[in-house]
Amino acid sequence: MHAALLYAFPEPDTVDEPDELPSNFEGLPAADIDATQYLDGRRIFDGALADEIEVEADVAVVGEDFITEERDQQPRRIKTDVYLDPHAGWVGCDSSDGEELLINYAQATLGQRPEPAVLDLEGFAERHADELDTQGIVYSQSVDEGHHRDAAGAHWHEDASTDRIPTEGTAMLSVSYMWDGIHVDGALAASGYLAIYKDWTTATFARWVAEEITPHLAIEREEEIQKELTSGDACADCGRESDDLEPLEAAPIEGPLCPVCRDKHDEAADESGGEAA
Repeated sequence: MHAALLYAFPEPDTVDEPDELPSNFEGLPAADIDATQYLDGRRIFDGALADEIEVEADVAVVGEDFITEERDQQPRRIKTDVYLDPHAGWVGCDSSDGEELLINYAQATLGQRPEPAVLDLEGFAERHADELDTQGIVYSQSVDEGHHRDAAGAHWHEDASTDRIPTEGTAMLSVSYMWDGIHVDGALAASGYLAIYKDWTTATFARWVAEEITPHLAIEREEEIQKELTSGDACADCGRESDDLEPLEAAPIEGPLCPVCRDKHDEAADESGGEAA
């Protein structure tokens, strides 16, 4: 199995591509990193990092006549498995606990700080619409994010057909399909986490991420900015962003309205005899 929480480089074309990355077994931070070279000469790296980080934890406090707990910063030694593909512009660690270790190591060795990334699951599913077998679909939609209503749910197994993947708000997909003659069986999350349940080599996993995942990967903050730039105007009444904005003649407000506000003003117009209040 391979699992990774993905991060991307803001300027992937300027990332260093060394022949090897340093390991260190003398104290912390420690690193045990191996390189795998493809036939075309490019290299990917994987291994483990270890260091001591500060975490917030409950600490016992003993007073003169009482015992209680307080939240405090405590040192914790952690290990995280990592992948680094400077050529394809991504790195990953097996859990969020290792984020700081991965970012610091990548910045020190590859010359650029990686940023948290998000995965466009709808784009991935559309690309593989004719071959994808979905075993699980989890979605979450919020009015605050421009959807018509708050909604969340999941479809599993026989109920998880590809036509039930929403056009927006997909949070997780459990997928199975053939890629380059290899069976892909895994889970993809919009948060940038992915897991492959097959016993692949590191080289196969990294090549799959580079070819299949990175086209749908975006740095989180850039993706949010892009949404703001491309999602269109906000509703002239409630101010929420929506992909379905239309003006309503009966409304007393000029400008495009979202479906919720159009319905509201339509009802008001019916009650007042043709003109919304």
